[in-house]
Amino acid sequence: MDSMAEDAGIVAHYGEHLIDAVPAGSDDARLLRVRRGGPLLRRRHLTSNQDGRPIE
Repeated sequence: MDSMAEDAGIVAHYGEHLIDAVPAGSDDARLLRVRRGGPLLRRRHLTSNQDGRPIE
């Protein structure tokens, strides 16, 4: 990711990682072979440039 961004002249300015617990929905439960409503750990990541535009 860093080399692609550098080649395109994009500079990351701010990044945020969000982690929370959520119940498994129907699709996730089926794909992960867990019980629907069972606990899952969700990870989200957002990186933006200095203008505040999301880049990742």
